[in-house]
Amino acid sequence: MSEMPALQTTYPSDPDLLTRFAETRDEKAFSTLMQRHWGFVYAIAKRSLTNTALAEDATQQTFITLAKKAKTLRTNRPLCSWLYRTAIHEASNLRRHEMRHQKRNRDYQAISQPDPEPQTQLSAKLHQALSSLSEKDRQLIILRYYQGLTADQIAT
Repeated sequence: MSEMPALQTTYPSDPDLLTRFAETRDEKAFSTLMQRHWGFVYAIAKRSLTNTALAEDATQQTFITLAKKAKTLRTNRPLCSWLYRTAIHEASNLRRHEMRHQKRNRDYQAISQPDPEPQTQLSAKLHQALSSLSEKDRQLIILRYYQGLTADQIAT
């Protein structure tokens, strides 16, 4: 009986895939890198951000950066190490961006919603002033400014 040849399945290494993508823009090579490392990069981003949507954004941005810098990366260093540093950097950028965005929203809300305290104080002072007037003067003010009557209408 003859022996069956052993099945040899060789998977391209990260440096090989990165070189193929950098030199020929081989989308299949880049897709393989993404499939291989997506979970790892996402886990780093998720631990750093805790917000699922931001972690997904940081993961996508990490791979966009990989695509842009593929030609300049050293293939003699582990890609995982570069991906880790880049994911941390992208997560940090997104965290800062989100914090600025939230601060702008708080600032906008503070500006767009008037402080009720001054209005309350003004109302109290106005009521005090009206109360201190004679009945006749108070009626004139109320008819003119609260009821909107003209001077002729009040005279009638």
